[in-house]
Amino acid sequence: TDIKPKDGGSGPVWDMVAGVVAGESLSLNQVEHEKIRLTWNEPAIHASIVCASASCPNLRQEAFVGSKVRFQMDEQMKSWLANPTKGLKVDTANAEVVLSRIFLWFDKDFGSDRLEYVSRYVDPKLQEAISNNKLKIRFFNYDWQLTRASPSSLSTSKQEKASSSSVETS
Repeated sequence: TDIKPKDGGSGPVWDMVAGVVAGESLSLNQVEHEKIRLTWNEPAIHASIVCASASCPNLRQEAFVGSKVRFQMDEQMKSWLANPTKGLKVDTANAEVVLSRIFLWFDKDFGSDRLEYVSRYVDPKLQEAISNNKLKIRFFNYDWQLTRASPSSLSTSKQEKASSSSVETS
């Protein structure tokens, strides 16, 4: 099952009122785009907010806590980019890097150089490969299938198993 509405559906679930925050009825899109993204102005939000699709960053195994939210968001970004099937894949042999489609959809959030942004969250070997090569940027196809909440689908600091390598250029 995917999370996109079917023909005859009531529209995207993220545009329907999802709840009341501080007395204001808000949709998931309003919470994400008007409240969180505008307030935080922090690209790592994209690794922390999950729409429940298989291509989203993995769910965190713990709640975000105010006193350590910055650390947790950085950890989420590192975990997401360590996943070569939906975060980041560097292929120096073909002079390309493949990123999550989220980096295309929200390109302005990541600044003028997406690769410079992601390089601060990857290991030194990948940092070197990114900085020493003129890499073409491509994007993974987006899988809207509902993610399965199994222990293997939850975010960890370990690199995750490869499952799909379909990509698309921008």
